[in-house]
Amino acid sequence: MAGSITSNSLPPGQDALVFQCYGCKTVLSDSHEFVCTLTAPGPDAAQFVAVRGVSDAQVDQIAHTPGDQTTYVSLCCKGCGASVGRVYTEVPPSLSLVRNLFCLERSKCASYALGSAEMRAVGHDAAPESQQQQSHPQPSSMAADLPPEDASPAMWTLLQRIEHLEASLLTLQGIQVQHDEQLRQLSHYPGDAGEFAS
Repeated sequence: MAGSITSNSLPPGQDALVFQCYGCKTVLSDSHEFVCTLTAPGPDAAQFVAVRGVSDAQVDQIAHTPGDQTTYVSLCCKGCGASVGRVYTEVPPSLSLVRNLFCLERSKCASYALGSAEMRAVGHDAAPESQQQQSHPQPSSMAADLPPEDASPAMWTLLQRIEHLEASLLTLQGIQVQHDEQLRQLSHYPGDAGEFAS
């Protein structure tokens, strides 16, 4: 059976996908690298998603030649070593688009759409009015100050952690102020001058 390109576009609403190893959930690629979907040549007729780039994957050096003018090497997950796809080095004319692309096998990979979380935290912008009117200031969003093209995923993670620490620090400062006020109300609390209050 000859292989074929099945689609040159993602389904509507699926433009922000992340592709992962099915076994260990290592991120392999995303929809920004998407080229097409295809059915492999040969009797197995496996389904693939062809992408221009991958991360945390390695190419096996052993070439497989199943016939049908097709030669490929296996694409393996760096996380667990499982085969997750192929890189076709020789293809029939109907599949010339996927030559030397990374073809992730659909049955060996998982995918999820960004923004499809089942639970959502109340964010700063969506906070109820009572939360927005708190007396202590909110930390500024450092991540919003950076242009997206200048920030790596690791940088975004670090900025989010810093924002979380700043918010925790403000909470601790508020608790300390309340604690100090309660101590000052005790009859035997030493004042600022080191004396006991009467």
